[in-house]
Amino acid sequence: MIKGLFEELKERSIFPSFNEGKEVISLLKLLRIIFGLIALVFAIYGLISNKSILMPYMFMFFGAMYVTIGISEYQLKRKGACYINIIVSVFCFFASIKGFL
Repeated sequence: MIKGLFEELKERSIFPSFNEGKEVISLLKLLRIIFGLIALVFAIYGLISNKSILMPYMFMFFGAMYVTIGISEYQLKRKGACYINIIVSVFCFFASIKGFL
């Protein structure tokens, strides 16, 4: 009885270890979309207002977006794309920190 219940929980579970990463990839897609939209809003506001005060925040969210893309590429066994996205995210975080200083 307990074994059958455990198998049913495996099929219905939202935990990533039970679904072999399927939920993690969809969560990473959601985070990528959220980070991208926030960065896009900051970029559009900066273009409209001609103020560059929000650019460090924009680069910070772009960096977070590229980290999530890199993690999802790593899970899909695409190591080359993963490394490129991580390098781009490090550059974005560096530009963000430089902008804050």
